[in-house]
Amino acid sequence: MQRYNIATHPKLATITCKRRPLRMTRHASLRSLEKSILVPPSLEITAGEVVELEIVQGQATKLVVRRAISNTKHLVLVLVPGQDETWTVVTCWLNAAGDNHATLNKSRLSA
Repeated sequence: MQRYNIATHPKLATITCKRRPLRMTRHASLRSLEKSILVPPSLEITAGEVVELEIVQGQATKLVVRRAISNTKHLVLVLVPGQDETWTVVTCWLNAAGDNHATLNKSRLSA
């Protein structure tokens, strides 16, 4: 497994993906209710939104997408691509727009 983060692999900022329907796990549904997060029913990924990518045997197995929803808040979604067109939302949270993750542990990322 390789895990890439935008902090160490700026090419992630070029990833885009056509609109895909989203399916929520039970955990993601509960988390969105608990935190009053509105997760869209589908998502188109635009350049600059993928902040982390996990690859196993040449296939993307997890994406972390961060999208501005206001001047002060970003929506973060952890997505698992499905075999069909539908992607699964594993979890979600809101992040402060100015959070630059200065405490990111880069040792767990692929070179």
